[in-house]
Amino acid sequence: MTSGLIFSLFFVFAYVYIATAHKKRGLAIWITAGLAVVFTIIFGCFAGLGELASIAGGINFSVLLIFSGILLIAEVLIETGVPGYLAGHIVSRSKNYGHAAI
Repeated sequence: MTSGLIFSLFFVFAYVYIATAHKKRGLAIWITAGLAVVFTIIFGCFAGLGELASIAGGINFSVLLIFSGILLIAEVLIETGVPGYLAGHIVSRSKNYGHAAI
């Protein structure tokens, strides 16, 4: 099994979890990435620090951190109920539901 296949399988698992679960999505991304590295080492697809450097060089950590931050902010907002409060406030101040949707 190649490291690309292992990481692809873990990506699919993470994607399904994010699509279906309602809690701890950001944490799930980082746990899945860590498990993918561990499984790559366990199954012997890891050639050493040189390969780790090439893998890390191909990862855009800025994008991962942006996605993790967005997921964290979304989870905090949903847990606090801010979107529901804002929606109720907007609807109560609007003339009708059509105006509230705009």
